[in-house]
This record gives sequence, C-alpha cells and structure tokens, in this order.
Amino acid sequence: KRSRPSSVEEAKWGLAIIEDTLWKAVPKICSRYNSAVKKFTNQNLPINYSPIKLSTWMGGDRDGNPNVTAQLTEEVILLSRWEAASLYEKEFTNLIQNLSLHECSYKIKQSVGNTWEPYRVFLRPIRNKLQQTQKEIELSLKNQKKPIYKLLVSSINEILDPLIEVHKSLTSVKCDVIANGIVLNLIRQAKTFGLNLAKLDIRQESSRHTSLIDSVTNKLGLKSYSKLSEKEKISFLTKEFKSKRPLIPQNIKLNKQDKETWNTFKMIADTNAECLGAYIISMTSKVSDILAVLLLQKESGVKNILRIVPLFETLQDLDNSHKIIDNLFQNSWFIKQFKYEQEIMIGYSDSSKDAGKLSASWHQYKLQEEIIKIAKKYKIQIIFFHGRGGSAGRGGGPIQATLRSQPPNSVNGQIRITDQGEVIQQKYGYEPLANYNLCSYIGAVTEATLNPPPVPKKNWRDLIEKMSEISKNSYRKNI
Repeated sequence: KRSRPSSVEEAKWGLAIIEDTLWKAVPKICSRYNSAVKKFTNQNLPINYSPIKLSTWMGGDRDGNPNVTAQLTEEVILLSRWEAASLYEKEFTNLIQNLSLHECSYKIKQSVGNTWEPYRVFLRPIRNKLQQTQKEIELSLKNQKKPIYKLLVSSINEILDPLIEVHKSLTSVKCDVIANGIVLNLIRQAKTFGLNLAKLDIRQESSRHTSLIDSVTNKLGLKSYSKLSEKEKISFLTKEFKSKRPLIPQNIKLNKQDKETWNTFKMIADTNAECLGAYIISMTSKVSDILAVLLLQKESGVKNILRIVPLFETLQDLDNSHKIIDNLFQNSWFIKQFKYEQEIMIGYSDSSKDAGKLSASWHQYKLQEEIIKIAKKYKIQIIFFHGRGGSAGRGGGPIQATLRSQPPNSVNGQIRITDQGEVIQQKYGYEPLANYNLCSYIGAVTEATLNPPPVPKKNWRDLIEKMSEISKNSYRKNI
C-alpha cells in the first residue's frame, strides 16, 4: 500500500472477506459437521446451530490508535449492518423465487390467509424490511446523521423466526429436500453472522479508564481516584456500581482524551447490543482495571452490559494474572453479573517481545493452569481467548498442534482465537482455503476437548522451567 489505510477501510476489507468467501463457506461447513455428528451419534445438530461465531475489532480497537473514535465505531457498525442486510436480502429474494409451493402448515396458512403462494406472502415482509434497512443506512451515512432505528431490522430473530417456521412447514408437508437445502443454509448463515456479520469488540487500554474516573472524582471534589490504594479503588467501584445514584453528571466537562473515552461508553449504550461483542482491556494489571469498565458501562446507561475481557500481555502480567483473577472472583457481585462465566485473553506478541518465544509460551501455559484451578474453586466457566498473530513469534502455527499443546481442560468445547492482518487474506481469501481452515478449527477444538493432552510430569516441568530461564536470559542479553 502507498498510504496507511483508515480504520473504516480496514473494516470494509474485513467485510469483503466475509461476503466473498465465508458467507458461502459456512453453510457447507455446518452441513459437513452435521454429517460427521450424524455418522457417530445417529442424531442431527439443531437446525439453528452453528459451530462458528465471528467477531472483529476493526473499527473497535482504540488501544494506541487515536483515529478510532466513538463516531468512527458507530459508522463501522452501520456499514456492517448495511452489508448484512444486503446479503440477507439477496438470499430472501432467491428463497421467495424458489418457494412457489401451495401446501404449508396451519400456522403459516393462518398468518397469510387464503393465497396460492403462502411462503412468498409469508417471507416478503422481512425481505422488504431488509431493503428498507439498506436504504435508511445509506441515507444516514450520506447525510451523516443517525438513522431512524425503528425502520431497521433490530434483531436477528426477525430473520431467524420466519425461516424456522418455513423449515417446520416444509418438513411437515414432506418437502425435506427444500427445507434442508436453501432454507437450512440461510438459517445457519443467520445464526453464524447475526445482525452485522461479525460482532464488534471494543478494545481500550486500562489507563484510559483510570484517567476518566480520576477526572470525574476531581470534578466532583472527591478524593482523587488515582491516589487511592488498590483496596480503596475496589471498595469505591463496588459501592458506586451498587448505588442507585449516578456518579457521573450528564453535562460534565472533560478534557479531550477523557471525553472521547466517555463518548465511547455512551456510544455503546446507544448501540444495538446484538452488534457488539466484548470489551477488552489492554494492559490489565489489577482488579480495579476490570471493575472500572463495569462501572463506566453502568454510568453511561448500557442496558446489556458487554462481557469484560482482561488482556494479559507482558511477562509480568502473565505471572500475576492468577492473583488478579483470584481477587476478582472474590467479588461475588461481579461474577453473578456475568452468570459465572469469564473470558480471559492471553497476549502472545508482547510476552514474546519481553522474554522470547519459548519462555513466553511456558508462562502462557502456566497462566492457564493456574486460572483453571481458580475457576474450579469458584465454580466459574472460563473461556480462553488466544491473541495470536501470523508468525511463530506471535503464537502462529498449525491450529491442531496449538490446541493439543494447551493444558488439560483448558479447551472445553469452545475457544476464541484471533486471525490478524495478512493472515486473514491467506486463510480466508479463497473459499476452499476458508473451508479447510474453519474445519481445522472445529476439528482441533473437538479433539482437544474429547482427547485432552496429558498432565505434565514433574520432570517435564523441571526441564521446561530450566529451558525457559536459559532462553529468557539469552534473549534479553541480545535484545
């Protein structure tokens, strides 16, 4: 490239990959997976099930990028909703053209009345709303104003529910071939891609949240937040989260940086929850870093609180992470808020930069072991989110080998993994490759769950500990 792409251009590029390859690949993968499950269990997967979920932070990652503003993130979400509506509208048009059958279920007949084309009449309203969604978003982006949200498709269930009803109707009148063909494919696409093709994660550095709350406490004449001890911060955040009285006045005046952080939270509050994924905190080093994001979501009026994902990046953070997570889980109100589930992101590139690949890999392994023990103590389900890059130094490599080398019980039927930068084009830019790579992920997760690796013996651990120390010292001597 001759010039640095903007975050909106990056997002458009990511959406193009979904449109060109993944959109077509997913139904084939789901069908193949269903055939494998049927072969070994003699049962089909539920029709509204997909083994794959997509998220992105193109347009949502503001960590170290001042160009990613609340306004830009809002624009990226609208673009992704427009693209999703366009793809669904084409599929519904194709479905309406093909479904000229007269026989249908009593429920559909009751809904459409006396007509010779019940399926077409039944599906046209949602197809029309998808067209309306596209037009309204186009006007909004062109005129740089907020869309009239009631005119947009507001939930993926608006798409899924009529499709599931059509599938039931077709199977009831012995049209299983059509039901399990184009109809089932679209159900699986809707389940995988949702309202905006890939849920948008928000990522921000922990110090930005500390700075915002510190500015608020200073403006209100309270004791400066940044000067509190960690114990006092946790007490303050807990008290304010449970309080029915708001902490942050709506008309508060903030400096440019804090205002942008606050605007991001207000943007989250105004955005359809189905379009958003997780709130990821870079450089998480203490419990208050996590609780601060929860309080700011509450203060900004977020109704469906985004799950909060601490990211442990440096070697020091990897070593201390189990203490942070143990202290976090002692706050029962926090784990109840997220229904005893917690996602934890492991950074590969920063830890490799700190200590070299071998030492970083061993510390990442130990982190997972420790957190699995803590989660068992508090009866919490843990999902590990591996922030891998393309190169070996950033955690890249074959997914089967990667998952077979994780600690036992760290892959329990689910895992989150990043594919970044040029790796996206290499792995998903061509449909047969996309099929292969996504099937590899599903197979690797299944194998690591059903046939986990052995628990390391003491002499194995002693040896890798020595190797890790020698490797780290050698690396730091040169770098």
